[in-house]
Amino acid sequence: RYDESIGFLEKTLQLNPDHAFALYNLGNALIKTHRSTEAIKYLQKALKKRPDNPDALNNLGITLVDIGEYTDGVLCLRRAADMRPNSAEIIYNLGQGYEKQQQASKAIACYQKAIQLKPDFSSAYNNMANRLNDQGNITKALACYYRALDLRPENAAGTHSNILFMMQYTEPIDPEAIFNQHKRWAQIYALPMKGLIPEHKNDRDPQKRLRIGYVSPDFRVHSVAYFIEPVIASHNREHFEVFCYSTVDQPDNKTKGFEALCDHWRDISEMADPEASDLIHKDSIDILVDLSGHTGNNRLTLFALKPAPIQVTYIGYPGTTGMETMDYRITDPWADPKGKTDHLHTEELIRLPHGFLCYRPDKDAPGVKAPPAARAGFITFGCFNNRSKVSDMTIRVWSEILKKVPGSMLILKSPVLNDEPTKNHLLDLFGKNTIPADRIRILGNIPSKKDHLDLYNSVDIALDTFPYNGTTTTFEALWMGVPVIALMGDIHISRVGYSILSNLGLDALVARSIDEYIFKAVELAHDSQRQGRLRKELRSIMKNSPLMDEQGITHTLEDEYQKMWTKWCNEQQSRDEQGSTGNHAPLKDPIEILIEQGEKMFKQGDLLDAKCAFVRAVEIAPENTIALNNLGVMYWHSGDTKMAKDTFKKVLEIDPEYRDAAMNLEEIKHVQSKQRKNHNDPSIDPGQDRG
Repeated sequence: RYDESIGFLEKTLQLNPDHAFALYNLGNALIKTHRSTEAIKYLQKALKKRPDNPDALNNLGITLVDIGEYTDGVLCLRRAADMRPNSAEIIYNLGQGYEKQQQASKAIACYQKAIQLKPDFSSAYNNMANRLNDQGNITKALACYYRALDLRPENAAGTHSNILFMMQYTEPIDPEAIFNQHKRWAQIYALPMKGLIPEHKNDRDPQKRLRIGYVSPDFRVHSVAYFIEPVIASHNREHFEVFCYSTVDQPDNKTKGFEALCDHWRDISEMADPEASDLIHKDSIDILVDLSGHTGNNRLTLFALKPAPIQVTYIGYPGTTGMETMDYRITDPWADPKGKTDHLHTEELIRLPHGFLCYRPDKDAPGVKAPPAARAGFITFGCFNNRSKVSDMTIRVWSEILKKVPGSMLILKSPVLNDEPTKNHLLDLFGKNTIPADRIRILGNIPSKKDHLDLYNSVDIALDTFPYNGTTTTFEALWMGVPVIALMGDIHISRVGYSILSNLGLDALVARSIDEYIFKAVELAHDSQRQGRLRKELRSIMKNSPLMDEQGITHTLEDEYQKMWTKWCNEQQSRDEQGSTGNHAPLKDPIEILIEQGEKMFKQGDLLDAKCAFVRAVEIAPENTIALNNLGVMYWHSGDTKMAKDTFKKVLEIDPEYRDAAMNLEEIKHVQSKQRKNHNDPSIDPGQDRG
């Protein structure tokens, strides 16, 4: 009840303007209501009264970092850490500040120190995994994610999503294994919610004005915004009413633009899933569209409650959600050819005939200049994709291209490359492929988008990453007149380049094998006339392509929405005629499902998944003694005796007569008294003697 809190604190300060803790608490309350500028003012005043308050310094530092004042924010957090050097939380926050400064190595060092101080700090493991991923260290990143999940997961579903997303970067990719893991995620976090799905009483008129809801944390300056903004702007308001459900944690000017574009803006960032689901259900949304998939800050657990009769995933993620409640996924015939990837999805694939992406370039993008080779006398290749997409295989292939084009250079740009150790490691990888550092130009973050785009005027040919292709970077390169060489693979992540280039009539730039990729890059490097022609024509080609036909793409998407709706209406009509009860929720309780799943997973030897199932059950029902007892067993089996004992004690606080928890506690005491060497093989199973 932050608004009420703010009112009382303001009255306190009217009575005593110098009350240090009222100033401090008012700052904290303002942070919670996204009034960062005001919060900073009060926290600064609080520190003038009490300079020795590390908590105020910590909160001021976090807030400064959130609004982009990274230098001052990190300075505050460092002072707070100096005052309280044993605070894992403050050091963790300092790591987040270093993240924003693109100093990945310093951030990782902070997370490591936080973990030393607090070994069960799952969020520190999770963030360390994110930064290791940025550096391209996929194996260590995955290990940290799994460790975060194995501890006391504050956000088990989110951490599990991070693992799924990270699996897309692994080499070699195993599509079947990735698909099975997505289904596993849904089995734990989505399927048990089936019993809570409401009955959808939407007006079943196939010809009515449809209410479309878009859910995203990326209604802000973000890659997704480039592709959804033109769609929202182009919707036919006569036939479609557009709702945006924002989960943006730090709104910006782009957020305000989205708010102005839609018919109804709903901020659900602070709402729990049941509350947000109720709101969407009350809004009578006909089709709810997820724009995140398993990317950061997603709300897929909200979609598990199915607040709308039809649910669709679009743009934000290169694969399936794994969820039964997600009905459709929007793609195209190039990225997901019919019959090739359908079996890797729980959703029905909807293939837009002219590409699934609709690109709106920056209004202040600089003009296209003459090919840099004409000025420099040598070819410059470039790639501005995230470092995490630059695999070891990609580096080997690019090294071969540089060897075959004497005198050529390669520009690599990624925000994480501001970090000197990360930059040097990348240069070492090229060195191992006999490419000297003076042939690689490495750049980090460039704050100005215009300057970022202008850098393409220093690039002759862009090289796409593989197996994970670029998307926004490919569009930006082409818009700036730079041809892109892409390698086509077998699944969506490695076919996006093919999709983009094919819809521009540039499939000659797409390779079907690594050898052909090298050949095409080298061939184009030696053809200055073709380079010059493409540089002059690419922007015009894009303007006249389906990929920038905002009205055309949106109307095609609307046609698909209409088909989905008509199909649903017909299905409901058919069920009514057959005397069906419609889509009433089944009677089985989600906690019961989760406990059954957890016990089954445990018996199959899947300890981590079993623990996640019990954690999810306890999140939903914190006082369910069966779930708590079984979670205690999971902690014991994973070697965390302290957490096991604490959990069993909690069970007995709720129900002093719960025999199983009492027996488990006695067993732990017995094991400890005997000083058994193997603490990871207790002789109890989840569910024993539950009655």
